[in-house]
Amino acid sequence: MEIHHYWIIFGIILMIAEIFTPGFLLASFGIGAFGGSLFAYWDYEFKVQLFVFSVVTMIVFFGIRPLYNKYFHKLDDQRETGVNAFIGNNYKVTENINNSENLGRVQIGSESWRARSANDELFEIGDLIKVSKVEGSTLFVSSTENKGS
Repeated sequence: MEIHHYWIIFGIILMIAEIFTPGFLLASFGIGAFGGSLFAYWDYEFKVQLFVFSVVTMIVFFGIRPLYNKYFHKLDDQRETGVNAFIGNNYKVTENINNSENLGRVQIGSESWRARSANDELFEIGDLIKVSKVEGSTLFVSSTENKGS
């Protein structure tokens, strides 16, 4: 087996390993290995092959990888997860919300969350509220246009 075969095998292994890692990092090295294999096929010295491998890897890493991240992961930063997904949504009050008496609960799915009014409004059972922020396990809520159920 010739040296360019080893470069190709190395590149294929890196491309397969990229399947299990995010971020297009190993694929950048895999494409660099394919560049090194091309120069090995043309019978250049090993130093030249390593140089081409390094240059192609850097070009792909700094040139193509940002485009890959921009277009394939553009929705990742826009989707809220965890408790931040509650912010801006409407939910139903299950226990009167009264900040002065330290009362209030809101039903979210099958869970009951502690709620406080963001601007000291009073809410009654069945009112629809909007979550404005979350601190720990407490939801800070405000009124919506549609009161009642």
